[in-house]
Parts: sequence; C-alpha cells; structure tokens
Amino acid sequence: MIFPNPEDLSPEEFELLVKEWFESCKGELSSFNATQRQIKSGYDGDYEIDVAISFEIFGGAKIDVIVECKKYKNPVGRDLIQILKDKKNSTGSHKAILITTSTFQSGAIEYAAKNGIALMEVVNGAAMFIQASAASARELPSIPDKLAALVWPEDPEGFMALPMAISKKRIFVLEHYLEDGWAQNKAIHPTPAHSCLRK
Repeated sequence: MIFPNPEDLSPEEFELLVKEWFESCKGELSSFNATQRQIKSGYDGDYEIDVAISFEIFGGAKIDVIVECKKYKNPVGRDLIQILKDKKNSTGSHKAILITTSTFQSGAIEYAAKNGIALMEVVNGAAMFIQASAASARELPSIPDKLAALVWPEDPEGFMALPMAISKKRIFVLEHYLEDGWAQNKAIHPTPAHSCLRK
C-alpha cells in the first residue's frame, strides 16, 4: 500500500489510510479489528484513539494496540511520546504505536526506546518501522532509498526465511544470498517495499 503525498491529505484522511495499512498487514491474525476514532476508557478518563486495533493470539488471548497518527511537518517531540505512553497505561493497552509524516526528535526516540513505544514514519509513500520495541531504535537514512524490494528466500528444508531488503544502496544481502550454496535452484520472490514493511 502506497501513501499519497501527505500535503494532499487531511489529518482524518491520514488516520484512515493508517487504519487501512494495518488492515492490509493483518495476515493470519485471528479476530483482527481496526477502528478509527474509537473511544477507550482509562482509569483517569476517556480517550479518543486515532486507530484502535485488536486481535487474538494463542487461541483466544486478546491483544489491544493503540495507534497515534501525526500529520506533521516538524519533528515529533518527546512530549507526544510521553502522552501516548500514559494513554497506553491508562487504557490497559498492550502496545502503542506513533506514526508520522515527519520525523522524530532524538529525545523522542530515546524515550520511546526506554518505554517500548513503536515509532513509524511515512517515507516516500511507504510506512516504515524505525523502532518496534524497547531498546531497538535505529535511524533512517537522511535520503531514503527510492528503489527497494523485499526478497523471501527458502532454506534447504523448503521453509521461508526472513525477508531481505534490497535497494540500490543495499544489494549486499542479495549478493550474499546468491553466493550461498543452498540458494542455488531456489526461487526468489521480490515484492514492492511499500507493501507491509516491518522491522
């Protein structure tokens, strides 16, 4: 899924596209549901959640995720991450994600890393996790690659391995794959990088 130019979107339209992006990535998740502008009750009041997501794992355990959408031009600061963390704790949600059309200040990234808040940026129309959980922050390149793909190789037993990112600046993973003995006679299945990019 490709995000349009943020300049052409209202905040509400951006939220709806984020909701649709998560729906496109639900895969095999059971009882998946994503709702825009949902009211969730917390121990200190009610909150309007930009995108509220729920699904089940392990045969019935319900997982709640709250997503904050920020259509910004300026970098997102630590204060917004702290508000989102407090909102997550108050509502009893299991995970919180902040996605923006801008970038994040270093203090925001550091605070999110310490508190397990996932951060996402929309870069060249693609939604990208720059930090998925506690202590896993990484920086995006200042000039992101425009040409990219994901490759799913197979191991000798026929199982799908983890996807490998391929771009003009990152062809080394493809080189290593092709040089590896077990890669011979195995199919490579590239897919556009904008479809469900994940860390």
